[in-house]
Amino acid sequence: MRTISKPVKLTVGLAAAALALAGCGAGSTSAGSGGGDKAGAEALVKKASGDVSWTAPGDPIDISKFKGKTIWVITSDYSVPFIQTVVANMKEAAQVAGLKLQVFDGKGVTQTAANGIQQAVGAHAAAIEVLSVNTQFVAEAVKNANQAKIPVIGLLNTDPSQPVEKGADAEVTIDYALSGKELVAYAVANTEGPVNGFFLTLPSIATFDAMKKGIQDGFKEFCSSKCKLNIADLTEGNFKNETQSNTASALLRYPDTNWVFPAIDAMAQFAIPSITTAGKKGKVQLGSINAFEANLKFITQGNVQAVDVGNSNSWLGWAAVDRALRAMSGAKPDVVTVPVRLFDKDNLQGVDISDESQLFPGVDFRTNYKKLWGLS
Repeated sequence: MRTISKPVKLTVGLAAAALALAGCGAGSTSAGSGGGDKAGAEALVKKASGDVSWTAPGDPIDISKFKGKTIWVITSDYSVPFIQTVVANMKEAAQVAGLKLQVFDGKGVTQTAANGIQQAVGAHAAAIEVLSVNTQFVAEAVKNANQAKIPVIGLLNTDPSQPVEKGADAEVTIDYALSGKELVAYAVANTEGPVNGFFLTLPSIATFDAMKKGIQDGFKEFCSSKCKLNIADLTEGNFKNETQSNTASALLRYPDTNWVFPAIDAMAQFAIPSITTAGKKGKVQLGSINAFEANLKFITQGNVQAVDVGNSNSWLGWAAVDRALRAMSGAKPDVVTVPVRLFDKDNLQGVDISDESQLFPGVDFRTNYKKLWGLS
């Protein structure tokens, strides 16, 4: 496990890195309002669990002038399987577009990631993508890229409700606030009586703050005044132990808890054993985001987790290359999203959870991007 004093700020990529994160660790409690809106919750769940749809990220572009150029991707920690999947699909898309992709592993260390950006500048990269590396923590290196007129694209560093990061020319991300709201909607729609939730998050990370707001908004919109939401900020680098201990403590302190919402699937995998050990299996359900295969398997097996909201990482990789091409073409800074989908036992029935094309059917995003690039 790696501990660092000034971490590369990770978003979804927290799956394997144990990082020292700044935060106060204070918990908070809030409640729903009014009589609740179960019908509204059910409507959102129905919409969220259906097939995703394609929205073009912009007009067609001429990419012929970029053939043979190199995009650098600076990863927070390339040992994380999720990041490897995204990068593999970036390589696939880059090859189709006639580009080269140079991967640099930040190894979970801010200065290392900054060094990667500096190397990309020195190599005259056509564009630099920073995957789960917030630009504010590598500001000087990003400034150098800006001065060299090399576009910088952030990946999974912001919520679409937030502006483009300082120094970035574009962002590719998912809707974290909506993801949190959909989890709460599912809980309300599938619970008899009030939802008493416990949300575990990591402070000082923009995407987690957005998800927290989505969770809170969901309680306000869909929950009755009898609902309760308790929130715990994890403070230690070892989020595995923090998740386990906070979940165990919450079930003792708030015995009426019937839903646990770890911010991401990597945390959920450590909350589930605490729920089982406390004898709460069948009484407490769990929902998180990312749609990792292991967590989807928990759902199909009925192992505490009931719902997951996630995106196609293959699609994300192609979207990242598309946004780099647009930034290289001089497009105005923008935040674009890859759609998320809600998964439960119903829409996972008969689905090969290891196959993203089955999890996200109905959209041939590869062909759509090729058309936008004038390749088909």
